[in-house]
Amino acid sequence: MPLLFDFYLFSHAAIQGTSRPTRYCVLHNDAAFSPDEIQQLTFHLCFTYAICTRSVSLVPPVYYAHRVADRARCHLVDMGAGFEDASSATSGYYGGAGSTTRRSEDPDRATKIIRTHEHLDESMYFM
Repeated sequence: MPLLFDFYLFSHAAIQGTSRPTRYCVLHNDAAFSPDEIQQLTFHLCFTYAICTRSVSLVPPVYYAHRVADRARCHLVDMGAGFEDASSATSGYYGGAGSTTRRSEDPDRATKIIRTHEHLDESMYFM
């Protein structure tokens, strides 16, 4: 069984125009799945995205990770802890989060800023 391999997957139908395949690279396979099993799992995961009723082009954990990172950046920017390399091209779903602001001298400030209400701790509020 190969250690590294890649595959292309058409997991979604084009709503308009032409759909393009997504390339997946398997770097490490702890579960010892066969390549066919990984491709099948990846395909089935594309139907589990909570925001869309259709299949999506990329596995939902990647979409969720992007949304969480973007939401966290919005929390940080709103509180005055900006990023050096942020640009308008990376402002993401919420817009305006890509502005550069001053850096905080307090290293614990980030953990204080991102704290949400206790009722949101176990929910996907960023959706």
